[in-house]
Amino acid sequence: MVVQPSNRGTLPAILWTLLHVIQRDPHASVAFFPSDHSYSNEEKFVEGVESAFDLTEINSRSVILLGATPTQPEVEYGWIEPGAAVASRFGQHLMPVKRFWEKPSYQDAEGLWAQGCLWNTFVMVGLASAFVEMIQRAVPNMYRSFEPILTLPNPEMEAEMMQSVYEKLPIADFSREVLSVSAEMLAVARLGDVGWSDLGDPRRLIATLTKRGIENPWVTSGSSNRCGLAVATS
Repeated sequence: MVVQPSNRGTLPAILWTLLHVIQRDPHASVAFFPSDHSYSNEEKFVEGVESAFDLTEINSRSVILLGATPTQPEVEYGWIEPGAAVASRFGQHLMPVKRFWEKPSYQDAEGLWAQGCLWNTFVMVGLASAFVEMIQRAVPNMYRSFEPILTLPNPEMEAEMMQSVYEKLPIADFSREVLSVSAEMLAVARLGDVGWSDLGDPRRLIATLTKRGIENPWVTSGSSNRCGLAVATS
């Protein structure tokens, strides 16, 4: 377990975790999962993750993003616009990433939906070394701040060293500062309709609970209505 001394955004958290893993296994494959997401078809989602791990053996220098099939022109999600599949580079089941769209306008979201673009689940799979190479290219100064981890004579010194590193770190977002400028190292795998939902917004959380028939005392007591978070049901 890697415990950050303070919150400096997703980029430092991901980089430290990767170097922590590589120090122990330079050839490790890794996956990153946002903690506030939900999948109604978990079996199909797990199959997609396992398939992505298999594909990393063929596409060792690519980081694979998992994209969910959209069900509406959602403006609160990130979208992935895939390029045409290039079998010689990405393999049969992968597509290159042409562009990211973060919280598009409704008009843009309608166009993305019509074009067959995907919701970005931010689930990422690949070799740890591929992730690190991507970060090293995009934010070399950030990488150099963490690089001494790899040469520590004693792993028990890591937490103490990172305390001083974190005191000097700026807040940095992995999606904005790395993914958005690294399309050439990314591929996207289509998950299909796995019932994905980002629960980071209270309304989406309540809607997901209601849709699944899960009773929540805070919702059924009417407390959510008083907070302006009522969800209409049919």
